[in-house]
Amino acid sequence: MFRLLLIIYFAVVSGIAQAQDENVVYYLFPDWSPDNQKIAFESGLEGELQIFTIDIDGKNLTQLTDTEYNDERPVWSPDGKKIAFFSNRSEKRNEQPVSLQIYVMNADGTEQRRVTHEGPALEYNVSWSPDGNQLVFQSRPEIDPGVHSLYIISTDGMERRRITDGQFNDTSPQWSPDGNLILFVQSVTPYKFFRNWTPEDRNLNRDSAEIMIFNLEEETIMPITENEIQDYDPSWNGDGSEIYYLQNDGQKKTLFREKLGEADAGAVADGDNVSDGGFVARTRLSPDGRFLVYNKEINGFQGIYIFDLELKKERLLVGGPAE
Repeated sequence: MFRLLLIIYFAVVSGIAQAQDENVVYYLFPDWSPDNQKIAFESGLEGELQIFTIDIDGKNLTQLTDTEYNDERPVWSPDGKKIAFFSNRSEKRNEQPVSLQIYVMNADGTEQRRVTHEGPALEYNVSWSPDGNQLVFQSRPEIDPGVHSLYIISTDGMERRRITDGQFNDTSPQWSPDGNLILFVQSVTPYKFFRNWTPEDRNLNRDSAEIMIFNLEEETIMPITENEIQDYDPSWNGDGSEIYYLQNDGQKKTLFREKLGEADAGAVADGDNVSDGGFVARTRLSPDGRFLVYNKEINGFQGIYIFDLELKKERLLVGGPAE
């Protein structure tokens, strides 16, 4: 199998009510529109993290949200008409505990509405069902440490159900294109608040992280990776036949591509063109399968970049040293 390494240096970015360095403009968590023509992302261009879109040629930068709170991790609906995201906008500033809730808006930023109403809770990392009628996300009560479970909610907020039981930490859900499977990360997490974790706790959480698939019809979980290496940030290709995920072996970070039903995963491309000495996170494959989009930091400058898998070339889309 094709084994060229894509070495990607991953900056650890929590994305949860992030505190910004006033000297850094953040460009984070890009997502492709279904028609392959736009990228949605979050940025601190105007202070707090807000949602923006931009054409893939770098034109028509548009701000969609404008609040005094953080609006984060936009995800396009399958028909391209809406964008889901999470926000702490329902809370008073600096009030504890913080509550993150899920919102949906039109793709032009109009008709923003809240979908989840649990609180105080951290509800985030959203993925749409293929029919656009439901969202899967991770959640944990803010007053409880550590462990997330996966939930599904209708986009009108009326129907909600839990699909994992909290025995492990279940995060980063991604709905399959056929609607039958949910890709996610499962790890062992100490039952403590993160601030109280020991180095041993962090190592346990990192090294136990594996890629899993939840079968919605059978209500079963199947492991995709089984190792003592951190596997994370999973996503699907356009037809659901392949899975992409990052792997951290303690020395390097590698983006892998795995075909469902095959035993071994293959690394995607020569990463020297991608990393370029910078820190890369949140890789997403374009709907046509040709490009990767990701956020990257180089020498303190944040930006959104697009990598052409055929030409093995990277280009800056927005942000970066040029800004």
